[in-house]
Amino acid sequence: MNPKAILTAVTGQYDKLIAGLMVVLLLASAVYLGVRLHRVAVEEQSMRTKLEQMTPLHPHAAASDLEPYNTARDKFAAPDQLGGWTNAMLVPETRVWCVDCRRPIEITAEVCPFCKTRQPEPPKEPDDKDQDGMLDKWEIANGLNPGDPTDASKDPDGDGFTNIEEFRAQPQTDPQDGNDHPSYVGKLCVERIVAHPFRLLFKSVLTMPDGSRKFAINDQNTNKTYFKAMGDEVEGFELYKFEEKFQEETAGGITREVNRSILTLKRENKLIPLTMGKRVSYVELTTELFFRPDGSKYTLKTGETMELRGKAYKALRIDSERGAVVIERLSDGKRLAIVSCNGRGS
Repeated sequence: MNPKAILTAVTGQYDKLIAGLMVVLLLASAVYLGVRLHRVAVEEQSMRTKLEQMTPLHPHAAASDLEPYNTARDKFAAPDQLGGWTNAMLVPETRVWCVDCRRPIEITAEVCPFCKTRQPEPPKEPDDKDQDGMLDKWEIANGLNPGDPTDASKDPDGDGFTNIEEFRAQPQTDPQDGNDHPSYVGKLCVERIVAHPFRLLFKSVLTMPDGSRKFAINDQNTNKTYFKAMGDEVEGFELYKFEEKFQEETAGGITREVNRSILTLKRENKLIPLTMGKRVSYVELTTELFFRPDGSKYTLKTGETMELRGKAYKALRIDSERGAVVIERLSDGKRLAIVSCNGRGS
């Protein structure tokens, strides 16, 4: 058959072919929909059968208690009221924790508004009528006026300590007795701490006619040379230990044996080994203490002593990082800390 004739025949029947195809699709859709509806009906019937066959596990269970729900609902509708602020300028009042529910409540509340627990009686503040930091009974006992707030800064006995300083002292002292006052160390502060290179240099060893040894130690600042025996002191250091030592050293192509003996100095628990002829990297600290009552200053190194108002003190430790110094009162061995004048490390 001629292909052109076949194409002409198909083209002439195009509308009929499209219509037939649409009919087939509609029939297929109707069949699929019918099958799905039938399957849904079967599943629904199966579910109904299962539901009818189900029985409750606890058919006689008690009804739920709705009281907690009703209480919560009522609180939500009308929450607990803490009362208005009594302080002016929107400054909140002082609050405390409830002893039971730990919620913040007014400091004067006798009963917690949240859990209704009765609160303990608040502790009574010591009587200080003029609010100067000193208790009324102490002021009366020491001849001061409990109604005068200015007497806290006064010094009636002229010992350099105000009334409130004598009140705060442990133990408290008599503000009317110039001989009874806190330690004057409390008036000291660290003005500055300075680091100095160690100035002592081990120079030589001398053998005496009796066979004993003397050690030549040079002060590089003053160029003064000390000749000391083992156990003696030099500039506050004890000659603690000596170790004889020789070693070969090469200089300018010549090798020779050099005395590198070690003399160890001791101050408190600090050991400083000095190698003969060599400087050490140890740094000494010097502190300058400021005495507030009269503006006097005291310069100390570790191990040195000072006298303050008739009592002797010894510097035990100088802490450059914290700007603090620990001293010892020689009369009783009590150790006291002195802090920086500006409250920070030097």
